[in-house]
Amino acid sequence: MMKLMLPAKMDYVIMVVLLMCMGSCALGATTIFNVMNYGAVGNGRTDDSQAFLKAWKAACQAQSTTPVVLVPQKQTFLLNPLTFNGPCKSSRIYMLVSGKIIAPVKAAWSGKQRHAWIIFSYVNGLIVKGKGVIDGQGPSWWPAKPCFNDPANGVNCKGPTLNKGTNQKFFHSNSIGSLGGGGFDVVENVRVRNCTLKGTLTGVRIKTNQGGKGYARKISFEGIKLEAVDNPIQIEQFYCPLKVNCQNYTSAVSISDVSFTGISGTSIASNVINLSCSQTVGCTNIKLDRVYITSSTPGNKVFANCFNAHGKATRTKPAVKCLLP
Repeated sequence: MMKLMLPAKMDYVIMVVLLMCMGSCALGATTIFNVMNYGAVGNGRTDDSQAFLKAWKAACQAQSTTPVVLVPQKQTFLLNPLTFNGPCKSSRIYMLVSGKIIAPVKAAWSGKQRHAWIIFSYVNGLIVKGKGVIDGQGPSWWPAKPCFNDPANGVNCKGPTLNKGTNQKFFHSNSIGSLGGGGFDVVENVRVRNCTLKGTLTGVRIKTNQGGKGYARKISFEGIKLEAVDNPIQIEQFYCPLKVNCQNYTSAVSISDVSFTGISGTSIASNVINLSCSQTVGCTNIKLDRVYITSSTPGNKVFANCFNAHGKATRTKPAVKCLLP
C-alpha cells in the first residue's frame, strides 16, 4: 500500500478539494490539475500521454504552494514513454494517482525508448500518492513473471524511474537509476516504503553507470514485502547498459546514507543482498536493519555479497558480514 507522510490537515485539505472539483480548481494555496481537463480520455486505449504532460506543465509552472496533478479514479489511462521535467516553481509538487495508468504492451513499444517508461527528471519536492494502479504490463515482457503486484489496496507500480532530483518521496517504486549516464546526476532525500513486490526481476535497487558523476544520498527503503523476487536488495555500480566494451572507471556516482529497514520475504535468487560499489569511490553509511530474506525454494541457502561497501547491518538473515567499517 502506498502511504504518504503528510500532515493530517494537508491530507484533509487535498481530499476535500478532490470531492469538490471535477476539473482544475483552487482552494487557498492548493490547486488541482485534473488530467481529464487537459484532454485525457481515460478509456485505456487512447494515448493520454500529451494530456498528462500538459497537466504536468501547468502544475509545474503554477505559483500555487501545493499543485496537485490528479489522475482520477474509475478511469484507465494509456501512457507511452514520457518524461515529466522540472524544475518546478513550487517547492513541492504532488501527483495523486486514484485511477489506473497502463503502459503499452510489448508489441506496441516498437520505435519507442525502452530503457524507461515514466521518468521524473530535475524535479525537487516530488510526492506521488494514491490508491490507484501504475501498471507497466509486465506480463507481456515476462509472461511467467508479473512485474509488480500489491494485492492489498495500494498503488501497484511497474516501471517509474527516478532520475535527478531532491526531496522526492516514492512509496511504490523499487528502482533508482540508472544514474551517471551523462552529465552530473543528483538524487537525494528519497523514501520508498510500504510496498509488496511479487515475482519482480529486482526488488529495491540503486543502479549507476560506470564512469558516471554525481551523487545519490539520503535514500531509505522501508517496510518492503517480497514474494519470489529476484535480486531483492541491490546496489549496482558496475552497470554497463550495452554489455560491450565494459571497463572499470576511476569516476563514479557517489552513494551514501542509504538504509534498508524492515524488509522481509522470499527470493528465487541465492545472492539476496548484493552491494557492489565502485572500486575507487565506494559506498558509505549503508545500513541494514530487520532484513529477513529466505529462499522461495525450501531448503535452498541464501547469502549476502559486498564490494567496497561501508556501513552496518543489524538483525539480518542472511547475516551481512561483508560490510566494511
